[in-house]
Amino acid sequence: MSASHSRASGHHADEALLHRLGYAQVLYREMGGFSNFAISFTIISILAGCLTSYFIAFNNGGPIAISWGWLIVGLMSAGVGGRCCVVRDRPRWSTLGL
Repeated sequence: MSASHSRASGHHADEALLHRLGYAQVLYREMGGFSNFAISFTIISILAGCLTSYFIAFNNGGPIAISWGWLIVGLMSAGVGGRCCVVRDRPRWSTLGL
């Protein structure tokens, strides 16, 4: 039995299970104008905020302040993200031990 044949039979079994559960197997991807604007605005806002804030760090602490600031804020953001995963019903990183 070839690998493509086993994948095809598994695909049909998954589709049949979804149909029994009342779901149709549909992959619908579309990005409208508003979604495109929202993503573009978010990316531009983050870049504009970071680049225009560099002068504050250079005037007040120099490159050392920027390096330590990015490191500390990055670790704190990762900690908040990890805790948000644990708060959910089914944690994404269940083996992390948080």
